[in-house]
Amino acid sequence: MDIAEGDIKVTTLSGKSATFPYQPQKFEAEFKTPPNKQRLLYQDKELKTKDESNKELTLEDFNIPSNSTLQLIVILCDVSDDLDELVFDFCWGLPRRQQKDYLDVSVFIYSGESNVGTIYFRNRSIRDCPGVKHSGPADMDYTKGEGHHRVDISLKSVPRHIDKIVFTLSAWRSSSVSAYRFRRLRFFDVDFPDQELCSDDISGLVHNESIIMCCLSRKQSKWRVFSLKCGAEGCTKNFAPLREKIQELIQRKTIP
Repeated sequence: MDIAEGDIKVTTLSGKSATFPYQPQKFEAEFKTPPNKQRLLYQDKELKTKDESNKELTLEDFNIPSNSTLQLIVILCDVSDDLDELVFDFCWGLPRRQQKDYLDVSVFIYSGESNVGTIYFRNRSIRDCPGVKHSGPADMDYTKGEGHHRVDISLKSVPRHIDKIVFTLSAWRSSSVSAYRFRRLRFFDVDFPDQELCSDDISGLVHNESIIMCCLSRKQSKWRVFSLKCGAEGCTKNFAPLREKIQELIQRKTIP
């Protein structure tokens, strides 16, 4: 996409932003995201890169003036059709001087805008979505000062009406996610754990009780993993604020 003149401001859900004269090379360098992994939204509407005749579209085609603000959603991974048994592995570093703490991973299952159920360490699976299983209580390594949660997904066992699987991280004892030394995601085929399909981490401070980390979304039978990294309130003791925030993101089309 091009802007004839003027600047463009691009923001992400994590709060990162940049303003510059729009040039694809600068855009890719600033956000470290190639064009084919970018999903841009303007006023809660996704911007297509080509029309029905395969013509490249510009921001002027959408009547977007210069000096506007766009939102960037990063596509972490396009899931191959031949994959089935997948793993989302979450790892975190314990807060300094804290001997016992956890970063709880929860999974919110959606059909359209309807929350079908929530999976977490005390409720490891739900009947309405048998293809998603939580590993349960955190796997802790106190010598290294880190913990793991893992979510296994069998795509072939996920019912057809389920189109969004949202992953969140929530502080257990600490007041915010920023207290944990690091927060990482690895995504891989269960048969090839050493070959990452994609990965992500949270490098900045998130002064929220939770973070909506990523989403596995299905559209026209194709699955994609989107990076979100959106701060939110709520935790495993009170899911209501998290559900409200996810609902807002779905209604705004930020979660596709």
